[in-house]
Amino acid sequence: MKKALLVGINDYPGKGNDLLGCVNDVQNMHDLLISLFGFSRESIVMITDSAATTFNILKALEMLVYEAKPGDLLVFHYSGHGSQVPDANGDETDKLDEIICPWDLALQSDSG
Repeated sequence: MKKALLVGINDYPGKGNDLLGCVNDVQNMHDLLISLFGFSRESIVMITDSAATTFNILKALEMLVYEAKPGDLLVFHYSGHGSQVPDANGDETDKLDEIICPWDLALQSDSG
């Protein structure tokens, strides 16, 4: 089985956060998976811009791995903002974890 989840976010909420090529990246990856790697159109889920919420990405990831077996080919591609947050479990030498930034990301500030 071959399945892919492609997420691209150009249009973030607010001003000054938008990107230019992320939705293009997702379309290019879609075309590449079909033309060079034999994926079917039906096996690829694309989530872009305001649809790329935390809930939608997590739900799509669950569907991506649902019934996966050894030997299956699963692809997750993300194009959008990333960030760093304090290390949650102490396994990082720089004390920071890297994260992807869904459309609806809301980081809590230390000030309250």
